[in-house]
Amino acid sequence: MIFDFGRYGKTWGYLRFQGEGVMRVWRGERAVRQFLNEQRSFRDSVGIRIEVTEEEERQILAYYENLLKDAKWRKHYPDRHHTRYRLAEDYYGVTIQCTSMSLDGLREVWPSDRFLAIFDLRFNRGRGFDAEQREYFFRRQRELSRTEVALPLDVLVALRAAIENGNPDVGEVRSYSRR
Repeated sequence: MIFDFGRYGKTWGYLRFQGEGVMRVWRGERAVRQFLNEQRSFRDSVGIRIEVTEEEERQILAYYENLLKDAKWRKHYPDRHHTRYRLAEDYYGVTIQCTSMSLDGLREVWPSDRFLAIFDLRFNRGRGFDAEQREYFFRRQRELSRTEVALPLDVLVALRAAIENGNPDVGEVRSYSRR
């Protein structure tokens, strides 16, 4: 199962950092293969295994399923093997985007110290943003009193550092090259 959150609808705002918060859900082996093939058709991707117990996994899945219950609408795409859900909250590149959404399940289930052992705030540097994006992002974070790691490249750096430091919660890194 894959929960894929993004701006899969209307977008607006400075640098198009805002948009309709749409979660695409891919269920089953065929759907997951479809998702991975689609992703690999236009970009390189990285997957990192994070170790959780069976109970933590159930709680994380329940967290995302609860988000879907409050969706404003849902549309099934049988030919594309997924269902789209318009979540109650909009996408916002500073606070609610694909990376922060993917970490929210862990943040919800794990104690703060365990989460911060991997995603320490020192990794929140704006890697991957150009100067204008970085300035806007951090100005808006200050205005909203937000400090967590949220940027894809920063998260990757944090996860790789956790592996290098022997953190048992972070497993293998897989690269999926563009085809």
